[in-house]
Amino acid sequence: MRILTIVFFTADFYLENEKYDLSTQLVYLGIKLCSEQHITYYLPRLKLLSAQNAIAQKKPKEKILSLLADASAFARINHNEIVGLKVKALQGKYQNESND
Repeated sequence: MRILTIVFFTADFYLENEKYDLSTQLVYLGIKLCSEQHITYYLPRLKLLSAQNAIAQKKPKEKILSLLADASAFARINHNEIVGLKVKALQGKYQNESND
């Protein structure tokens, strides 16, 4: 669990510093670790980071919406209302910007 914590916060740090490739690599590593260790605690936040990276990198809309749906689903499974609200806010912001 400690490794996942480090991976998550480092991925978030790289996202904030616009190093999207490094952040994305760490997100994928975190998701892989969650799968291998059967831990779902970080999945909603990792999927949200993945969606944020995809938006920043101007990935296809379908990919972004899929990542946001995943983040929302995992947030509901884990009863993580904070991530759920962040996903909804990001979805709204993304939809408004993509309609412009």
